[in-house]
This record gives sequence, C-alpha cells and structure tokens, in this order.
Amino acid sequence: MEPLTYLSRYRVVVCKTCGFACVAKEVISHLQVRHRDIVPSDRRKIAEEVGRIPNIIRSQPQLVEFRFPPPTADPIPFLSPPHNDGLRCRQCPYVGRQRQRIQAHCHQNHNWQNPGNRGRPSKDSLRLESELPWQSGVQCQRFFPSRAASNWFEVGLKATTHKPPKDPSMPSSSTLAATTLSLLQSLARCVYTLIKC
Repeated sequence: MEPLTYLSRYRVVVCKTCGFACVAKEVISHLQVRHRDIVPSDRRKIAEEVGRIPNIIRSQPQLVEFRFPPPTADPIPFLSPPHNDGLRCRQCPYVGRQRQRIQAHCHQNHNWQNPGNRGRPSKDSLRLESELPWQSGVQCQRFFPSRAASNWFEVGLKATTHKPPKDPSMPSSSTLAATTLSLLQSLARCVYTLIKC
C-alpha cells in the first residue's frame, strides 16, 4: 500500500511522502497527480486495497463528522511535522497560523473588537500577549491541505505545559553562550602563548 498508511483511529489513509490524509475515493487521483512514478496498474491495486479497508472514510461528505485529536495528543505520525507558529483561540479549539485569520475568527465568533488602529502598531499601542484573545506559539498540524477537515489542530499540549519553572537566578542561555565563548577564546590564547614559548 506504499506510499500510504492507514490510521485506524482517524479512519483515513495518510500519504507518507506528502504528509497529508486522503479519503478512499480520492486515492487514485492523488496517486495520479502526486506520484506519477507509480505505474497505473500499481495505482489501481493500491486504490483497491484502500477501498477494502472496513470503516474507512470514503468521501468528502463523510468528513463533516471527522473527529480531530485532543490538544494533548502527541503529533500525528506520518502527517507533516507540526508547525510551532499556531495561534489558538482562548475561547474555543480554533487554531490558525495567520494573524488576520485568528482576528477574523475572534471577531466573527466571539464578538472581539480590535482595540488598535489600522496599520503598523506604534510602540505605545503594543499589547501584552496575555491581553489578546488567542495564544501564539502553539504546535499544530492538519490532516488535509484543503476542503473539508482541513482545519489546523493543536498537538503536544502536555509537552509544552509541563516545563519546569525557570530559576530566575540562573543566567540566560545567551549569557552562558557568551561566557563560554569568552572562556574558550582566553584558553586558546593561553595555549597559543605556551606553544610559542
């Protein structure tokens, strides 16, 4: 069935090469368009094998009831790796990756009004991240590149939530790197001086 694999929990096949899911009835067209290197007879065999999988989602209309994983789920294997630039609504599970889209979502679904003016924000108008109705830096993936069930969804929440608190007495990583570099340069000068003598 290469390059496809079946994810029984989500009832879809995922193309391991492309990193996206595919409904059963669209497997043959996916292979024709994206994997021209697979001979037509093999494409048909793969599509027939996928078609025999019981309980698989066969068509786009069935995706209306598609169940996304909870935010605490690990990243879904075989899908494209998670992006770390997701923007998650604080009032519902909506996730987007573009600021304009999350703003539109919050306005249309939660009656949020952007308190800023149009254009580039001034230094005085920059708001704290906690004041925004969304959270940035969320890990997200998606099953389909377009159409039904192509929404982004959050993954790996437990991995980012359980970080140990930072000790304020510890220097930052950039300070440590600069100090280490300085020490290495001093050591190199001492070694060079010793070798010269």
